[in-house]
Amino acid sequence: MAPYFEKGEVLILNQKVSASIRKAMFSSHHITYAEYANNLEKRLEVEQKREREYKKAKRLVAETA
Repeated sequence: MAPYFEKGEVLILNQKVSASIRKAMFSSHHITYAEYANNLEKRLEVEQKREREYKKAKRLVAETA
């Protein structure tokens, strides 16, 4: 049975990826979702950036509380 896709979705790493997810990846990290999915170095860079941003946000919340 073939997977069902909505218009604008792409299958990457056996995951359906919508156009909004692809746009968010590009606007936040300046790489395409395909690059993210297929390039381990790029994926690690993105995840390290996300971790730094998470820690910064958590620290800011703690300071304001």
